[in-house]
Amino acid sequence: MRRSVLRFIFATTMKRLLLIGCGNMAQVHCSQLSALQGVRLVCAVDIDEKKAIAFRDRYGFERMATDYRAEIAG
Repeated sequence: MRRSVLRFIFATTMKRLLLIGCGNMAQVHCSQLSALQGVRLVCAVDIDEKKAIAFRDRYGFERMATDYRAEIAG
């Protein structure tokens, strides 16, 4: 596929973001990704429930979870 076609597909297709791990680097990544058009913040996942809740609330994720396996499977 040509690069111009790939750029068009990326630019016009909604991306759903499942973020695994809500540590310091996740904050950097999320602040950049959330600013992109076409990115839907679906789920913030962390084994520490309090971190996942805080991250969800801060960045506007639709939900949070503590088990990434269940989120990927379902």
